[in-house]
Parts: sequence; structure tokens; C-alpha cells
Amino acid sequence: MTKLTVGVDGLKISGNADEAHARSVDATAFLSYDDVSSALGVTVSQADRSHRIDATAGLPVVVT
Repeated sequence: MTKLTVGVDGLKISGNADEAHARSVDATAFLSYDDVSSALGVTVSQADRSHRIDATAGLPVVVT
């Protein structure tokens, strides 16, 4: 993970700090192409067009 941003609204911590409750949580994670490639088992890279990715996977071919 390249970057993680977390916003918490209405956080309340219990008296002994063993628990915390939030009204809402908003999180955004930015992953590198290498991390996504490793997790999915395919090669992922930036595409030529904005907001697009290229993904390449090798598949076995069986000839009978």
C-alpha cells in the first residue's frame, strides 16, 4: 500500500481505552501497480488513456 488516508467522524473512546466507537469512517487506499500485480497474479500497468489500466495474464494452452 502506497498511501492510506482515514477520516473518522464522531470518535468516542471508552473509559479504559479498550474500545472505540465512531459514527462513520472513510478510508482511501492507494496501491502501487506492483502491489496490485502481485495480489492478482497478473501484470498491471498504467494505460495510454487517463483513468485506465492495462492487465496482462498468461494462460496455458492445451492442444489436443
